[in-house]
Amino acid sequence: MPINVNGYGAQFDQFVEFAEAAIAAGKQKAIARVDTSELGGIVNRTIKPGTGDWVGIGVGRLGSLKKANNTTRDAFKKAVADMFGGETRIPASVLDAMKMSDYGKGKPLTARRIMAVRQAIDDSKSQVDSTISALKTTVLKNVYKPKNPGFNEQLDKGLEAAMKLAFTDNDLLAMLKDQRVLSSVLVSGNGEARSVESVERKVAALKGNLDELRAATKGNRAMYQAGLRELTRFGGKAFGRGCIAAMVSGAMAAKMDDIRALKGSSTIDDVHNAVFQYHTTISAVVKESKVLDSFGKVYGPEEIDGSRNFVGALMLSRLSNSVLRRMDGAFKSQAAGKVARLYTDLSAGKIRFKDADRKLVDLTMVNMNRISNTLNFFAITVAELLGEQSDGVAEYEGKRDEDMGQLAAGIYSDVQTIAKEEDAKMTDAERNVFFIAE
Repeated sequence: MPINVNGYGAQFDQFVEFAEAAIAAGKQKAIARVDTSELGGIVNRTIKPGTGDWVGIGVGRLGSLKKANNTTRDAFKKAVADMFGGETRIPASVLDAMKMSDYGKGKPLTARRIMAVRQAIDDSKSQVDSTISALKTTVLKNVYKPKNPGFNEQLDKGLEAAMKLAFTDNDLLAMLKDQRVLSSVLVSGNGEARSVESVERKVAALKGNLDELRAATKGNRAMYQAGLRELTRFGGKAFGRGCIAAMVSGAMAAKMDDIRALKGSSTIDDVHNAVFQYHTTISAVVKESKVLDSFGKVYGPEEIDGSRNFVGALMLSRLSNSVLRRMDGAFKSQAAGKVARLYTDLSAGKIRFKDADRKLVDLTMVNMNRISNTLNFFAITVAELLGEQSDGVAEYEGKRDEDMGQLAAGIYSDVQTIAKEEDAKMTDAERNVFFIAE
């Protein structure tokens, strides 16, 4: 957004000079016209008053006048776009002031409209500056290095570039105000301040994710907001192109009969069945969307959890508030606490079952820990969709009762099925590395 702080672009200055002179003469509705007698394209043309035209309904307007008006508007739009580094970078507030719906229709551009756009540009620049100043003393307060002026200078450049791009999209701007997201965008994994080009690529990737989410959710506000929240929680990382659309599609088609049946009176079996369906359905969508492949050969827990949480939130956003409220009641029940306790005890090896393959037992325990995490995120996401806060499911503190004892074997069998499928897909080398790491 290379706005000239001492003025504007040369062509935009021409429009402003025309508008100021017209308004000073009491002619707010004076029509701007590009001087087509000059050689060259639509760049840096003189702007003069249009004649033989009027403001209002264009019935009877000559084709020559419509063409002249469109040429003038094209020149004006380009002049504005050039100040921001391209049409896609024009802030939403400036686009609103431009009234983009009037373009390409032969409508005249008035002095009043030009001045309204100039004011929107001035306001946008002021907002960018104030936002940058605020972020330096809040979100980035502990990122700056007092003894490293070079780092700080580069951080400032990156911050300015990020904010100027983000002002084209209010949701993107909100994401960048998150401490983890902004730090990831501005600072590389090895602690170096990113170059302006690198920052712009990171912001463009996040913008691409948001645009894809908007298109895929097709106006479903609840699903879009759930995805936006998870993108922010992803901490500045971006999904590969096409992955969000695939995850949205999978989440929309996901079977959720056990999930939506949850309520305050659900038994421990009901709770586990819902969690198991939630866990395995998410796994299937993540696999089918090939989202993990989009991160390249190296990805870790952050990418795995971020992808799973994204799908889970999209799935739950399909449900009505009344269904979510019943589910929230289930997670606050003793039954959910007992299931959480069983998951924890099984993952820690406090409940053991005979098995011929020790490594399969270990892999089952690892997957048990994963499903325990799934339960907590499940509960947290339901609360968030209801506009509430949750720390997950509180574990049952009492002794294991008969029902819990009977369910433990069923839980183990369910999760062992996942472990067997995972083990079958491992090469010997992967299996050895996995178990050494564990």
